[in-house]
Order: sequence, then structure tokens, then C-alpha cells
Amino acid sequence: MGRAVCRECHAKEDRQWQGSHHDLAMQQADDKTVLGDFDDATLTQFGVTSRFFRKDGRFVVHTDGTDGKLHDYDIAYTFGVYPLQQYLVPFPGGRLQVLDIAWDSSPRAEGGQRWFHLHPDEKIAAGDVLYWTEPNLNWNYMCAGCHSTNLKKHYDSATRTYKTSWSEIDVSCEACHGPGSMHVGRAKAVAAGRDTGAANRGLTVVFGERKAVHWTTDDATRKPVRSQPNKSHKEIRGCARCHSRRSQLSDDFVPGQSFMDAYHPALLTQDLYYPDGQIQDEVYVWGSFQQSRMFHQGGGHLFRLS
Repeated sequence: MGRAVCRECHAKEDRQWQGSHHDLAMQQADDKTVLGDFDDATLTQFGVTSRFFRKDGRFVVHTDGTDGKLHDYDIAYTFGVYPLQQYLVPFPGGRLQVLDIAWDSSPRAEGGQRWFHLHPDEKIAAGDVLYWTEPNLNWNYMCAGCHSTNLKKHYDSATRTYKTSWSEIDVSCEACHGPGSMHVGRAKAVAAGRDTGAANRGLTVVFGERKAVHWTTDDATRKPVRSQPNKSHKEIRGCARCHSRRSQLSDDFVPGQSFMDAYHPALLTQDLYYPDGQIQDEVYVWGSFQQSRMFHQGGGHLFRLS
């Protein structure tokens, strides 16, 4: 269905979404979306000088490739926007590889507006799984499912190729609310005076946990108290699919299903979490939030990441 249909009735929400991190999660590389310096800029790391430049309207990086030698690679997509932006390079077999040199998009006064290497203290050689042309920086396998809507990897193990597809390139309405065609059908039926009475308004999941809820401060403890307990945690489960450390079990997840049906969350291991349970990196905060006092007081509505 797509966002264009959703915004016919939800124009305010559409305006609020525009320019968000979800909106800018992945974009075609062009003059408006690319933040990095491609004006013949260079970065030297472990004796390798990578150069970023424009050629015939394309964004190109001259850097070491699968054989460890320097080659020109076209940038097809931008990935993320702040505090850094990464870049995707197309490879044979339907692969997109994430360049291991990223653009620091934070303000120059904060040390940003520069190219930097994702592994500044360790030389990653060609053939290593952490090398940018290898599996751990493969977009299809590692990143794609959380940056686009209704993404299907379509991996063929016999040929080791991908035919990855998406409905929308970014994280749009149906990525969280689920397929919207039945919802639109119900809305049209209501407008025509023939309410279908569809459960959940025709959506696979309805986020309404905050309706008529308010917070007060307990006079004795001076802690916030929710007016009614949050028993469903649907919003948190909706965020967990992408904002958790987990492995994926199935490519067929539909919003509204149990998180555990398609994903296996990581345990609170030393390499992922600090001793007090806080996450060590990025935005995979679901695991640590689940054990927080705020969560157990029903504070799921504060689980905002972009």
C-alpha cells in the first residue's frame, strides 16, 4: 500500500515523520541525501589512502577491495544520517556492502564533518569477516531488515545470491503498524456508512497504550507513577524487532506477532552490556530497558529512539 495512501488520512503524522531518522534510514545516493565530502577528499588508514570524488554525476570511492587492491566503487545508497552516515556499494550476486569508512555528520565544533574508519585501532585485512566486502558488512544479511519496510532478503543458498526487495526504501508506516490495506478498506467502508467492524481497525497491531494515561509524582518517594499499569507492552515489542541485540529466525515476521516468533534476543553477555546492564553501543537498548525500573513501572511510552 505505502505511505502515500496512509498520508491521505494521516497528514499530520506524515509531516511529523518526514525528516526523522526512520525517514532517512536509507536513501538513494544523490546531491540531497549524501552528507559526506566527495570533493576529492581523502582518508589514510594503515597505509591505504581512500579517495572520495564525483564522476559523471556519481559518487565514487577509490579504496581497497576484495583483493586488497585499490579500485573505484560507485555509491548506490546512503545509510543512516546522524551521528554518522554510511554508504552502500553494489556487488555481484545482488549484494550491497557497507563501506567501512563513514562520514561523521555531527557538527564540526563537536569533532564532526570528517571521514573516519570504523576500525581505527585495528587493520582489517581482505578476507577477514570484518572486512568491508565480507559477510559482517553485508547489507542484505546484517542491516537491511531494519532500515526498509517489508524487506525480504530472498537469499538463494544454492547460488549464494540475493534478490532482496522492499516495499519502501525507508522505515515507513507499515514497518511498525503492519500491512495497511485492510485498514484502508475499513476506513472507506466507515466513510460510506457500511462499517465492516474489522477487529483492530483492520491493522495487525494497534498502538493505544497511552490513551487516557497520565503520570504523577508520588509524594513519599518522589518517583513517577503511571495512572494505570501497562499490561500489553505492544509499543516496546514493536521497537524490539530492530532495537535489540538479537538473531533472526524467520523472514516472515509481521508487526503484531510475538517478537519471539521470529527473533532470538541476546543474553546480557559481557561483550554486549556493561556490568550494570546498560547496552555498550548503538541503539539496541531493548534488552537493558526490559530490566530497568522505568519499564517495570510501565514506562514503555518513553522508549523513543529517533
